[in-house]
Amino acid sequence: GFLLIAALAIFFLGVIRSSVTMTTIFAVTARGAMMATSSTTWVAIPELYPTQVRTTGNALASVINKGGAFLVPYVVESSISIPNVGLLFAILNIVSCGAVIL
Repeated sequence: GFLLIAALAIFFLGVIRSSVTMTTIFAVTARGAMMATSSTTWVAIPELYPTQVRTTGNALASVINKGGAFLVPYVVESSISIPNVGLLFAILNIVSCGAVIL
C-alpha cells in the first residue's frame, strides 16, 4: 500500500509542475510513504523470517539502495525530461511493490 502511494506521489511530482506548494505536498507524501514502508518492514520482518534470511535480504536491499542513491543524480541531471524521470521512478516503485508481494 505505502509503496503504491509513494509511486503515485513520485509520478505526480514529475508530471504536475504547477506550484511550489503542490511540489512540496507530493514530495512530502512520497517521502512519508517510503518511510512508512521502511518502518513496516523493520517491524514485520523479524517476526516472519529467521536471522540468516533476514540479514541476507537486508544486505541485498542495502546494496540496491546504495546503487540507486548513486545513479539518481545522473538520471535527474540527464537529458531525460522531468515527467519521464517521475514516470521512471514511479515504475521502479511499482516493481518494488511487486517484489514485496512475491
